[in-house]
Amino acid sequence: MARTVKTIACQFAVALASKGMHHSTGTTYRLSGARDTRFPVLKGAQGSTPNRRKWWKQPISTEGTLKAASPRVGTSIVFTNNHLSIFGGEHDRDSIPDGEPEPQTFSIARFDSHTCTWKWVVVDQPYPEHIPWLGSLGDAVPIYGGEKIVLFPGVDTCEVDGKFLKINMSAATTVIFNTATRTFELGNDPNGINITGEFPHDFDCFDAHVVSSRYFIEELTGIKRESQEAEGDPKGCSLLIATWDSSNLMALPEMWLMNLSRTPGTPSTSRCLYLRPSLETVKVPTENAMSMMR
Repeated sequence: MARTVKTIACQFAVALASKGMHHSTGTTYRLSGARDTRFPVLKGAQGSTPNRRKWWKQPISTEGTLKAASPRVGTSIVFTNNHLSIFGGEHDRDSIPDGEPEPQTFSIARFDSHTCTWKWVVVDQPYPEHIPWLGSLGDAVPIYGGEKIVLFPGVDTCEVDGKFLKINMSAATTVIFNTATRTFELGNDPNGINITGEFPHDFDCFDAHVVSSRYFIEELTGIKRESQEAEGDPKGCSLLIATWDSSNLMALPEMWLMNLSRTPGTPSTSRCLYLRPSLETVKVPTENAMSMMR
């Protein structure tokens, strides 16, 4: 019989492997989890030295929390400033009774680079009441050097009848997490970031990244900015969001630009770049278009 694997938290490994978490010995640490039908639950932290081809289990201390974060799928996670923050997701259906509410919580694991040890510092802490349901398969993007994390919504559940549900973004479902104070701010807060404009809608897959250069969008769109005001807040940051429909794997993504302001009185905006027709016209290969924002 073929071996089957039930993923519980594969995103942990993806985030840490892609973001990179190394210390002076060249060791890479990852948090991962999965359940195999022939083996017990595999979850926790692993260390590895790729050049020596060695792996080992790395315990995560629960001192002060008494427990580890609950296993789940479809989480939004990010590693920044030696902290792994885990948001939302949904329960592993094979281990949670029917009717159990989905985790509207977040957890944080801290890595000590001096002792090379992990410790849970926040475990399954509920979101504040004003935070909307973020669902599964969302995204988390660090900004301002990890000072804050932008949380984008996913879906209420990963799939229904084998099909992924559609995602619709808005200012009210875009959340800003302050990593220092561990507080949340809504994207439509009139006294805060207050994002206005057009938002991505009616899609089931997306990816978001910080734009590394203010000239990147100009080069991408071919439209030259006419003024400093057109760039938004010079102290702020811009996020590029690619959205697409998984029912058509050959479809090119549409690109959206979100400018976030840090200066009071300077608006934060979201708009569609309408690049899909241009990409189709120049016949950009799908795999190249998908990697543009990386």
